[in-house]
Amino acid sequence: MGRKNVHRVRGIQTPSQLNVFEIAYRLNAWLYFNDFPSKSIERNGLISISLDRRRSPPEQWEDFLHELCHVLRHAGNQMQLPGAFVDYQEWDAECFVMYAAIPYSMYQKLILPNRESEAIDIVAREFGCTHTLAERRLQQIRRRKYQFVIGL
Repeated sequence: MGRKNVHRVRGIQTPSQLNVFEIAYRLNAWLYFNDFPSKSIERNGLISISLDRRRSPPEQWEDFLHELCHVLRHAGNQMQLPGAFVDYQEWDAECFVMYAAIPYSMYQKLILPNRESEAIDIVAREFGCTHTLAERRLQQIRRRKYQFVIGL
């Protein structure tokens, strides 16, 4: 997948635009829902992503972003790659999910309460992600702000 396809995703400015249908449409990707774990494939610039219909919409969104990372940033068939390289690709895809699901530019526009559980609820609802992902991203953002304040 070339960089030109990534640019089609530009113009997304609100959390409500962050969903499998909008992103798939902008990337001209084929989207399927099946009764097996999520998978993706990219051939000759054509993207196909199959999501597990048995999972909740927030889980499907995170699976979609994970698979999207693989087609945008990774090469090779994981069945034929060394284990350490597959581990790296999986780690990279999980990082991608965090940033793509809750972009900082959108996050910073939210007014969040000080109580963490309430903030997590709001972030999960606004960005259509799981509470687990919202919590991880909130902790990461707060940790980075703290590191900046103390000069690390």
